Amino acid sequence: MKNIKPLIAIAFASLIVVCGQPVSAAETDAKNLDTSVNQLIEVKDDRSLNNDERLAKELEARKQVVKDALALSLKEIDSLENSLKAIETKDERTAAFKKVSFEYLESARGFYEEQIKTIDDLHDIDGVKAEAQTIKDYRDGGYNAKVGRISNFLLLNQTDEFIKIAETRWQKIDSDLKKLERGQFISTGYFDISMQKARKYIRDAASLANDAKEQILKDFEAEQAALVEKPTLMATAETENPTPAEITPAETAKPEVVNPKELAEASLTNLKSGYDVFLKISQAVKKILQ
Repeated sequence: MKNIKPLIAIAFASLIVVCGQPVSAAETDAKNLDTSVNQLIEVKDDRSLNNDERLAKELEARKQVVKDALALSLKEIDSLENSLKAIETKDERTAAFKKVSFEYLESARGFYEEQIKTIDDLHDIDGVKAEAQTIKDYRDGGYNAKVGRISNFLLLNQTDEFIKIAETRWQKIDSDLKKLERGQFISTGYFDISMQKARKYIRDAASLANDAKEQILKDFEAEQAALVEKPTLMATAETENPTPAEITPAETAKPEVVNPKELAEASLTNLKSGYDVFLKISQAVKKILQ
């Protein structure tokens, strides 16, 4: 089973996230990939086949796994691009992130489409193994990290909308409670502590989401700056040609490690807690008015 590890790896990686894609389409593509992986395993374990039959079936099964994984990766790119297109912004930093993300996804699309053409021309198992390893190396070499960053950014943009809805909901509930106070259905300030708690949850959710987005943008901007500086540094090194004794490492402060995904998840947890408070207030009001 060892020699199918690259295939299983790219299959698993392709199954993890298809952000924003309609559930039915994502499920269909994922099931196709899952089925092709299972068929490959069955062929390798089928003792009823002679060696030539097994090799022929294994070759086709391996090719199908790679094809299905590539198809799912292309669907992932389609979904991410559609979600990026939906972001309307006047913020220059977000616009820059969106532009570069599009460019990267298009380059990834080109890579995957080229691999689809390649897989059909392969006629031996070693060739398919090498192809699977090439795709795995591509994903591990940057694709997974960049797609993860894009997915987290999209999640945070959705979270921004959820926070706006929660803030509007808070205002509506606060207005309704004040009407009940004026009508003397409830005592003045009866739900103040609960409403303050809900507001804090919502504000904390907004703060965490902003921190997560800021970290993503800072990481992105540092990456872009490094791409610009690298050729300059190389040119300087070639011109000045310093000796090892002249080169001293710059002292840099150790940056605080922040995980945008964890911050985004914490933001959503706070938002949920705010809605839990809303629910408890609603239930209490219903009992009072009975």
